[in-house]
Amino acid sequence: MITALRAALLCKSTSKTDDDVISLEGLYTSHFTYAQNPAYLRASLYMHMDLDGRSGPASLRLKAPHFLHRVPMTTPLQVLNTVAVLQFVLPIVEPGELIVVLMDEGPRGKAYTTKWGLGFTPDAKRAEQSAEDVIRLCNEETARLLGAVSGRAPQRH
Repeated sequence: MITALRAALLCKSTSKTDDDVISLEGLYTSHFTYAQNPAYLRASLYMHMDLDGRSGPASLRLKAPHFLHRVPMTTPLQVLNTVAVLQFVLPIVEPGELIVVLMDEGPRGKAYTTKWGLGFTPDAKRAEQSAEDVIRLCNEETARLLGAVSGRAPQRH
């Protein structure tokens, strides 16, 4: 069961050393403002969470305008804290928010939510690619990236 979400960070990329040290490269702030519309964000989501040592169902939901993905997972047995890192590609075609919900789906489950703002500069240029194409390509790539980790337990940290 998830007992706390200690950190939820977005960055350009992550790497892991042989001794299990995770490096976050290019940390993002709490708001994204783009000078081109439509735009997209390729990011890694890093989540550090506390657990109670019991295995149970959980999920992660990524939600933004024209973007909704859910990743089911199981919390690992006898682990008291862990890290999960997920990659995704977010279409940004209108102002709004990226909302990340980490949900413990056990009997006394709780939702842990964090948000990032999405928007455009007042003089944002129109991109060559259509909003529909950006939405489709980002959702397809995210489904591929998240499908590789769906259902896997976060690794011991």
